[in-house]
Amino acid sequence: MEASKKLDSITAEQVADYLHSHRDFFMLRDDLLLELNLPHQHQQGTASLVEKQVAVLRERNIEMRNRLATLTKNATVNDGYFQHTRDLVIALLECKNLDAIAQCLKQGFIKNFNLSAFSIVIFADTQAHKNTTARVLPLADAESAISGLIHNRQCVCGILRDNENQFLFKDKANKVASAATIVLGGDKKLGMLALGSDDSKHFSSDMDTLFLSFIADVVSKIIEPILLK
Repeated sequence: MEASKKLDSITAEQVADYLHSHRDFFMLRDDLLLELNLPHQHQQGTASLVEKQVAVLRERNIEMRNRLATLTKNATVNDGYFQHTRDLVIALLECKNLDAIAQCLKQGFIKNFNLSAFSIVIFADTQAHKNTTARVLPLADAESAISGLIHNRQCVCGILRDNENQFLFKDKANKVASAATIVLGGDKKLGMLALGSDDSKHFSSDMDTLFLSFIADVVSKIIEPILLK
């Protein structure tokens, strides 16, 4: 009777903890293992504990394979981004003026990054840089249209407001469903780089912007001495 009371006082959690600490418990108790049955998930009848363990391991294996496939896919995509970024940076280092920089960026992003629109706006005195086809305008003029983007210290990714799309992409604005923008020069506010896609999910707030930030840093270093001339 006393032993029965003690058994009744043992909780399922205590049994689970004991088995977890003694994982070889059933190795010398084959008869007990055979008596342990679990309801089958797909058909009438029962399945042994070993079968259940195999099923769980199979599910975990499938999950791990899916995770590995996702990691491999992401690694392949990132490798492609790295190669395109490398080629673009090398090309930018050859640029000597704002025209060349703008054309180099446009060709690199549209061609290699599969985008629908591209824009670079340089914040400077228009008269001081009137002999260029690059888009140059005073910072104050840009702030009146895209102040929120200009004063954001981080890269902005997602769906822009209509007026922001129109200001940045002009005649290409109707093709832009999502975009990424980043200020050039940080607090110096040398300009704005903007990329547009016709896919509303292409640019999202949770995406990695490492490559874009790196390119923006390179562009900032190149255009700063040009603007100071």
